[in-house]
Amino acid sequence: MAYGNGEAFADHLRVSDLAVLTQHGAPRIAAQILQHAAIFDFGRLAILVPQMRPFSGSPQRILVAWDATPASVRAIHSALPLIRRAAETVIAKVTDDKELRPGQSGIELAHPLARHGAKPRFMVLQRGGRGVLERLPSAAADTESDMLVMGAVRHSPLRNLVLGNATADVLAVGPRLPMLMSA
Repeated sequence: MAYGNGEAFADHLRVSDLAVLTQHGAPRIAAQILQHAAIFDFGRLAILVPQMRPFSGSPQRILVAWDATPASVRAIHSALPLIRRAAETVIAKVTDDKELRPGQSGIELAHPLARHGAKPRFMVLQRGGRGVLERLPSAAADTESDMLVMGAVRHSPLRNLVLGNATADVLAVGPRLPMLMSA
Protein backbone atom coordinates (compact mmCIF):
# COMPACT_ATOMS: atom_id res chain seq x y z
CA MET A 1 0.00 0.00 0.00
CA ALA A 2 1.44 3.35 -1.00
CA TYR A 3 1.91 6.10 1.55
CA GLY A 4 -1.10 8.40 1.57
CA ASN A 5 -3.75 5.79 0.77
CA GLY A 6 -5.32 6.28 4.20
CA GLU A 7 -5.66 10.01 3.58
CA ALA A 8 -7.11 9.39 0.11
CA PHE A 9 -9.55 6.86 1.56
CA ALA A 10 -10.68 9.31 4.27
CA ASP A 11 -11.09 12.01 1.62
CA HIS A 12 -13.45 9.74 -0.37
CA LEU A 13 -15.37 8.88 2.80
CA ARG A 14 -15.99 12.54 3.68
CA VAL A 15 -18.81 12.74 1.14
CA SER A 16 -20.52 9.73 2.75
CA ASP A 17 -22.76 9.45 5.78
CA LEU A 18 -21.21 6.29 7.10
CA ALA A 19 -18.18 4.05 6.64
CA VAL A 20 -18.76 0.30 6.89
CA LEU A 21 -15.59 -1.78 6.70
CA THR A 22 -15.69 -5.57 6.59
CA GLN A 23 -12.82 -7.35 8.27
CA HIS A 24 -11.59 -10.56 6.65
CA GLY A 25 -9.47 -12.39 9.21
CA ALA A 26 -6.71 -10.74 11.23
CA PRO A 27 -6.13 -7.24 9.86
CA ARG A 28 -2.92 -6.66 7.98
CA ILE A 29 -1.19 -3.31 8.07
CA ALA A 30 -3.00 -2.10 4.92
CA ALA A 31 -6.40 -2.84 6.48
CA GLN A 32 -5.32 -1.19 9.74
CA ILE A 33 -4.34 1.97 7.84
CA LEU A 34 -7.77 2.12 6.16
CA GLN A 35 -9.57 1.43 9.44
CA HIS A 36 -7.51 4.11 11.18
CA ALA A 37 -8.37 6.60 8.41
CA ALA A 38 -12.08 5.74 8.63
CA ILE A 39 -12.13 6.13 12.41
CA PHE A 40 -9.89 9.15 12.93
CA ASP A 41 -9.79 11.10 9.66
CA PHE A 42 -13.29 10.59 8.19
CA GLY A 43 -15.09 12.92 10.60
CA ARG A 44 -18.13 10.67 11.00
CA LEU A 45 -18.83 7.27 12.43
CA ALA A 46 -17.34 4.05 11.19
CA ILE A 47 -18.70 0.54 11.61
CA LEU A 48 -16.18 -2.31 11.60
CA VAL A 49 -17.77 -5.63 10.73
CA PRO A 50 -16.14 -9.04 11.06
CA GLN A 51 -16.74 -11.30 8.07
CA MET A 52 -18.19 -14.05 10.29
CA ARG A 53 -20.87 -11.72 11.75
CA PRO A 54 -22.32 -9.68 8.90
CA PHE A 55 -24.02 -6.37 9.59
CA SER A 56 -27.69 -6.76 8.75
CA GLY A 57 -29.07 -3.31 9.49
CA SER A 58 -30.60 -2.21 12.77
CA PRO A 59 -29.26 -4.19 15.72
CA GLN A 60 -31.80 -5.40 18.28
CA ARG A 61 -29.49 -5.17 21.29
CA ILE A 62 -26.58 -2.74 21.55
CA LEU A 63 -23.78 -2.81 24.10
CA VAL A 64 -22.39 0.67 24.77
CA ALA A 65 -18.89 0.88 26.25
CA TRP A 66 -19.08 3.83 28.64
CA ASP A 67 -15.97 5.45 30.08
CA ALA A 68 -17.16 9.10 30.18
CA THR A 69 -14.57 10.28 27.64
CA PRO A 70 -15.45 12.75 24.88
CA ALA A 71 -14.92 9.96 22.34
CA SER A 72 -17.43 7.76 24.19
CA VAL A 73 -19.97 10.60 24.19
CA ARG A 74 -19.47 11.17 20.43
CA ALA A 75 -19.85 7.46 19.67
CA ILE A 76 -23.10 7.23 21.63
CA HIS A 77 -24.45 10.39 20.00
CA SER A 78 -23.51 9.04 16.57
CA ALA A 79 -25.27 5.76 17.36
CA LEU A 80 -28.53 7.38 18.50
CA PRO A 81 -30.48 6.45 15.34
CA LEU A 82 -29.60 2.79 15.94
CA ILE A 83 -30.04 3.04 19.71
CA ARG A 84 -33.58 4.43 19.29
CA ARG A 85 -34.60 1.42 17.17
CA ALA A 86 -32.95 -1.23 19.34
CA ALA A 87 -35.04 -3.38 21.64
CA GLU A 88 -32.45 -2.72 24.38
CA THR A 89 -29.29 -0.73 24.93
CA VAL A 90 -26.92 -2.05 27.58
CA ILE A 91 -24.60 0.59 29.02
CA ALA A 92 -21.46 -1.15 30.26
CA LYS A 93 -18.92 0.41 32.59
CA VAL A 94 -15.72 -1.61 33.00
CA THR A 95 -14.40 -1.30 36.54
CA ASP A 96 -10.70 -1.39 37.38
CA ASP A 97 -9.98 0.55 34.18
CA LYS A 98 -10.23 4.34 34.59
CA GLU A 99 -11.08 6.39 37.63
CA LEU A 100 -14.17 8.46 36.93
CA ARG A 101 -15.37 11.40 38.94
CA PRO A 102 -18.68 10.87 40.77
CA GLY A 103 -21.62 11.74 38.57
CA GLN A 104 -20.12 10.24 35.42
CA SER A 105 -21.61 6.82 35.85
CA GLY A 106 -23.45 5.04 33.10
CA ILE A 107 -26.51 5.05 35.35
CA GLU A 108 -26.84 8.78 34.63
CA LEU A 109 -26.37 8.12 30.90
CA ALA A 110 -29.47 5.92 30.91
CA HIS A 111 -31.73 8.94 31.57
CA PRO A 112 -30.89 11.01 28.46
CA LEU A 113 -30.89 7.87 26.31
CA ALA A 114 -34.39 7.06 27.56
CA ARG A 115 -35.48 10.62 26.69
CA HIS A 116 -34.25 9.90 23.15
CA GLY A 117 -36.51 6.84 22.98
CA ALA A 118 -33.96 4.18 23.95
CA LYS A 119 -34.62 1.29 26.30
CA PRO A 120 -31.42 1.41 28.37
CA ARG A 121 -30.10 -0.60 31.26
CA PHE A 122 -26.80 -0.27 33.08
CA MET A 123 -24.33 -2.97 34.01
CA VAL A 124 -20.95 -2.98 35.71
CA LEU A 125 -18.32 -5.26 34.24
CA GLN A 126 -15.47 -6.44 36.41
CA ARG A 127 -12.29 -6.29 34.36
CA GLY A 128 -10.71 -8.96 36.53
CA GLY A 129 -7.19 -8.63 35.14
CA ARG A 130 -8.38 -9.05 31.56
CA GLY A 131 -8.08 -6.37 28.92
CA VAL A 132 -11.06 -4.13 28.23
CA LEU A 133 -11.26 -5.49 24.71
CA GLU A 134 -11.48 -9.03 26.09
CA ARG A 135 -14.16 -8.11 28.61
CA LEU A 136 -16.48 -6.17 26.28
CA PRO A 137 -17.02 -8.93 23.65
CA SER A 138 -17.73 -11.47 26.40
CA ALA A 139 -20.31 -9.06 27.86
CA ALA A 140 -21.78 -8.63 24.37
CA ALA A 141 -22.14 -12.40 24.11
CA ASP A 142 -23.65 -12.62 27.62
CA THR A 143 -26.24 -9.93 26.78
CA GLU A 144 -26.80 -11.28 23.24
CA SER A 145 -25.82 -7.89 21.79
CA ASP A 146 -25.66 -7.45 18.02
CA MET A 147 -23.35 -4.43 18.10
CA LEU A 148 -20.75 -2.77 20.31
CA VAL A 149 -20.58 1.04 20.40
CA MET A 150 -17.38 2.58 21.69
CA GLY A 151 -15.34 5.73 21.44
CA ALA A 152 -11.99 5.63 19.69
CA VAL A 153 -9.00 7.39 21.22
CA ARG A 154 -5.60 7.89 19.62
CA HIS A 155 -2.65 7.86 22.04
CA SER A 156 1.09 8.04 21.56
CA PRO A 157 2.86 4.73 20.89
CA LEU A 158 4.69 4.99 24.23
CA ARG A 159 1.45 5.45 26.16
CA ASN A 160 -0.09 2.50 24.28
CA LEU A 161 2.90 0.34 25.19
CA VAL A 162 2.79 1.24 28.89
CA LEU A 163 -0.94 1.59 29.56
CA GLY A 164 -2.61 -0.15 26.63
CA ASN A 165 -5.38 1.17 24.40
CA ALA A 166 -8.64 -0.59 23.50
CA THR A 167 -8.82 1.25 20.16
CA ALA A 168 -5.35 0.08 19.17
CA ASP A 169 -6.32 -3.45 20.25
CA VAL A 170 -9.41 -3.38 17.98
CA LEU A 171 -7.28 -2.31 15.04
CA ALA A 172 -4.66 -4.96 15.80
CA VAL A 173 -6.97 -7.97 16.22
CA GLY A 174 -10.13 -6.88 14.41
CA PRO A 175 -13.67 -6.76 15.76
CA ARG A 176 -15.46 -9.86 17.03
CA LEU A 177 -18.90 -8.35 16.42
CA PRO A 178 -20.04 -5.27 14.48
CA MET A 179 -18.54 -2.21 16.20
CA LEU A 180 -19.58 1.37 15.76
CA MET A 181 -16.60 3.58 16.54
CA SER A 182 -16.27 7.34 16.64
CA ALA A 183 -13.28 9.45 17.54
